[in-house]
Amino acid sequence: MELKAEDPQLLRRVAQQLEKHEFKGWFYGDSVGFEGLVAAGDMLGVDTWQDFSRGFFRAWATRMEPFQPDDNTAPGHVMCEMIKRTGDEVLKNAVLKLAGHLWGRPDSRRSESHGRPVSRAQQRPHRNTRSHRNNWPHSHSCPYRHSCPYRHSTAHDRSGCG
Repeated sequence: MELKAEDPQLLRRVAQQLEKHEFKGWFYGDSVGFEGLVAAGDMLGVDTWQDFSRGFFRAWATRMEPFQPDDNTAPGHVMCEMIKRTGDEVLKNAVLKLAGHLWGRPDSRRSESHGRPVSRAQQRPHRNTRSHRNNWPHSHSCPYRHSCPYRHSTAHDRSGCG
């Protein structure tokens, strides 16, 4: 499916403004911001914002530890898309390490409503809000579920993407 901008100049101005945002690495809004930048570049046929996003992701990948409380807000979907596009092994290893870390967090195995730990059999993916789409390991489906390059990794299997 090819996306086209109805008003390319407006889209370019919005992306240029978004690029000025002080992304935190990671905090709420970072995911949708990076997704928007990459989508704008795709729609306008320029690599500017893909390159910007990849550079930010690479910088994060080299200093991702110690892990932070808001790491569950990392832009997992767009980072996986970037890995798919570029084959970036440094980013791939960082994303897998983050997924493993998030899976191991005590709160990743708590029930949605009461915060009590649940058994493995009772665990189910979050499906109630869009914000959980990128919050690993609660992702209930990988956008590349049949072609994901991490399909055989332990962290990926635990995330429910396989």
